[in-house]
Amino acid sequence: MVGDSISTGYRANPEVGWPALVQQENPGPVGGLDVTSLADVGSGYLSVGVRGETFGSQLAAGATAATDLVVIFGSENDRGADDAALVRAAAEVYAQARRAAPGAAVVVVGPTPNSLAPEPARLAVRDALESAAAAAGLEFVDPIAQRWFMDDLGGFIGEDGAHPTAAGQRYLAQKFGVLISAALDRHPQG
Repeated sequence: MVGDSISTGYRANPEVGWPALVQQENPGPVGGLDVTSLADVGSGYLSVGVRGETFGSQLAAGATAATDLVVIFGSENDRGADDAALVRAAAEVYAQARRAAPGAAVVVVGPTPNSLAPEPARLAVRDALESAAAAAGLEFVDPIAQRWFMDDLGGFIGEDGAHPTAAGQRYLAQKFGVLISAALDRHPQG
């Protein structure tokens, strides 16, 4: 799993972040999931995180020929980036995922909303990622269009206005549990 601070459990313990919760609900490796989260606070397709990672370097560190599913989630950290540069960076990450894990399903998830009216820069990131995913023939999940968090913004988004609360992380775990199961069902490994 490639992502930003939304996936690290930021401002909380990583054990309550959605990747850990998905793993706890579906223990692997036999008959379950072996979830590896490579997420870095502040990272994105172009944005460099606190550990010096981008989505491309996270992917390089974790995806292998044995990987069954690659989830690329985010990133609002790319807000304000040049649209064309973001599309190019996303296209390269998607191509990299296919090279590193040729048998894997690849699911791209755009940035999440943190208000009822997402700002134009967040929408621009979403649109750039959706365009790059479509060009690569990859599934794109749009949390903004699907209104993730919007039923209970106060309960799901913390006081900083950006990061999920513990309830928000549980909500994400439910969303990603469904996405992961569906992607693996559509793309069984031989």
